[in-house]
Amino acid sequence: MDIWQLGLLISKFGVYLGVSALLGGGWILCITNTDTDTKFTLPASLQTTVTRHMCLFAVIGIIFSAFDFLFQVGQLAQSGYAGMFDPIMREMVAHSTLGDVAKSRLVLFASALLYLTYLGHSIRKTALISSLSLGIFIVIALAGFGYTFTLTGHTQQLQPSLKFILAAHAVIALAWVGSLWPLSRTCVELSTPNLHHVMTKFGKSAMYPIGGLIIAGLLLAWQLVRSVSSLLDTNYGFVLLVKLLFVGAIFLIALLHKLRLVPQLLTGITSPRTLQKSIQIELCIGISILMVTVVLSTAVGPNY
Repeated sequence: MDIWQLGLLISKFGVYLGVSALLGGGWILCITNTDTDTKFTLPASLQTTVTRHMCLFAVIGIIFSAFDFLFQVGQLAQSGYAGMFDPIMREMVAHSTLGDVAKSRLVLFASALLYLTYLGHSIRKTALISSLSLGIFIVIALAGFGYTFTLTGHTQQLQPSLKFILAAHAVIALAWVGSLWPLSRTCVELSTPNLHHVMTKFGKSAMYPIGGLIIAGLLLAWQLVRSVSSLLDTNYGFVLLVKLLFVGAIFLIALLHKLRLVPQLLTGITSPRTLQKSIQIELCIGISILMVTVVLSTAVGPNY
């Protein structure tokens, strides 16, 4: 592995974290916006915390998207660190699919930062979030970032219908991981009944997306590997197996939350602190999945 490939691994991981925080934070803000049945909404202080978290990772996304572009230029130039600023190579990458991806992500992250700045001001002023503007933000983020995942990596060989499945798989997985930090904050900032309400509502909202995530993941894995022998005898297959182990672990923890820890909140058997620790473990596993995914999409391919 050369320095450019290492740089690309780091920059793509940073981009994934940025996308994950935006989608996951948006998901939590959406499901906890004023509930028409219970009239519950997140306290303004917690809304502000989540919004600032999303702003931070929008900035991280901008920085790492820029570095990802520069590392692509440097890898192509092969003339040392100065190669990142080679004008000819920079133009070549800028007018390629890689350049389109970098520009699209920069625009999406920058637009998200502007919207979240406005949203933070609105929360401080009125303690309310416009459901319409939040919905538009989430739709644009899902569609925009999802589209960029279909343009790069070995998955370009997939049929258009499978690329759509890939986009859905990517944004759902990233949103899930990104929702875990805001959820862990609710464990320390909400009363137990309100915490139970938020966790129950999140579980219901996640049911169909997570089911689709499983089906899409298995379908994509089979399309890329095609045989059990390839899964066992190639570097790609080995890394994919590692990812599947992490995925199995995170699903087991999610089931533990849904079937045991969350229902036991109201009886006092499970404390908010216990649930928070479990969510933090789930978050660590989720970040590990993102790291392995970066390796799969950057360092190894189905033919290796």
